[in-house]
Amino acid sequence: MIERPGNATKKIIPFAPAPKDDVPTDGDPVERSGQAIVALLREAATVAKETCERAVNTADQLAVKLRAAEDRVRELESDVQHYQVRATQAEKWLLRVHGEIEERFFGPAAAPRSPQTGSAQRGTQ
Repeated sequence: MIERPGNATKKIIPFAPAPKDDVPTDGDPVERSGQAIVALLREAATVAKETCERAVNTADQLAVKLRAAEDRVRELESDVQHYQVRATQAEKWLLRVHGEIEERFFGPAAAPRSPQTGSAQRGTQ
């Protein structure tokens, strides 16, 4: 620049090149703010990723436990069905034994008339 007498000198501020990530720019508040925001975003992303991984692991563990519980429920339902059949058979046998006891020990007149032991059956024995 050429300086002329009586004229104030003008300062020329060149455009600053883009800062590199590893070069600290302590002087510029905008740069510091930008870097702080980026650092917070990175931290938030890391925390979110860790939280997601924990949630997936927990979901996997719960899925395994749920499958085991469902298997146990099916097994128990099978047992219930088996014991219901056995209980029904036992009831039939108890009714038959009861009828036989009534008929043998108390005679046909003492036995109560019911649809299962009908009077037609008593006359044939």
